[in-house]
Amino acid sequence: MIPGPDPVLGLLLGRLAPGVWSADRVPFDVATQAIALGWRVAEVALTGSKVDDLVALGEAAGFPDYARPNWDATADALTDLALAPGDRMLVVLTGVDPDGAVVPMLTDVLAEAADRWAHLHVQLATLLVGLSAPSARRLADI
Repeated sequence: MIPGPDPVLGLLLGRLAPGVWSADRVPFDVATQAIALGWRVAEVALTGSKVDDLVALGEAAGFPDYARPNWDATADALTDLALAPGDRMLVVLTGVDPDGAVVPMLTDVLAEAADRWAHLHVQLATLLVGLSAPSARRLADI
């Protein structure tokens, strides 16, 4: 177990490695708390439509104008964000993925971006709330 009252708070305080995490629920407003702790936050309520969800992520995360709603462009845009060493960004994904087609691929793309940013001393973390994916580590298991 991590020290502290809640694993999500442990993630925000840097007690857990960045990457992709999932939680069934969060007992507080994670975006507000993350911002108060110095994180840049992108919140996306997924719909299960790849195009709509990638557009929403791009708008929330501040993707460059050239980014298009496809997996390769999303991967490129995630590594082209205006982040500097020491920055922290949290992507919070909620909503639905009825066909199970969006979340697994999106979390793989986000995990790869987190690995790339880690080499530049930037923390990119993704929190799935009420969603799951094979590549996501469950906070309940911590």
